[in-house]
This record gives sequence, structure tokens and C-alpha cells, in this order.
Amino acid sequence: GHAARSHASQGQQKSAALAIKLAEVALVQARTGEYPVLMLDEVLAELDVNRARQLFHAVPHAVQCLVTTASPRAEMEVFGREAARWHMRGGRLEAAGEAA
Repeated sequence: GHAARSHASQGQQKSAALAIKLAEVALVQARTGEYPVLMLDEVLAELDVNRARQLFHAVPHAVQCLVTTASPRAEMEVFGREAARWHMRGGRLEAAGEAA
């Protein structure tokens, strides 16, 4: 019964927003029969590793999910599934592992 903006931590606010986003994904799938592409920009910034892991486990495997981050860390561990990694270097998009 309280507004998250004034009564929740940043991580709790982010978790609430992500819960709504996941509900939207389910709603689109229920109405169209197809999953939308889920885009999560800087989603790991306010989430601890446990919450990040819970988030990625809640995303249905059939969903194509694009995640951006300015400060990569052990995010591959929290995905819990196969993921392609890309880096932006000098204005160029490169697959992770390519020479800089």
C-alpha cells in the first residue's frame, strides 16, 4: 500500500519494475502466441548477484533477451544459459574475444 519510489530501496524499485516487465512479456505472449524481444538496459546496476540470477531464471527460455551493461562483471554466471557477448570499442561493435 506504499509507493515504491518513497518506501523501497533502489534494488527493490528495480525488482518491482522488472516484475512488471516480465508480466508484460507474458501478456504479449498470451495475446499473440509469440514472445517479444526483451531489452534490459543496465539491468545489473542495482541488482545483487542473487537478484540478477533470479531475474534471468524468470525469463522464459524462448525469449530473446538483449542485456546492456557499462561495467561487465560475472554476468555470464547469472544468465544460467548460453549467451553471446558483444563489446562496443571505439564506435565498433565486436564479438567478445575479437582483437581490439
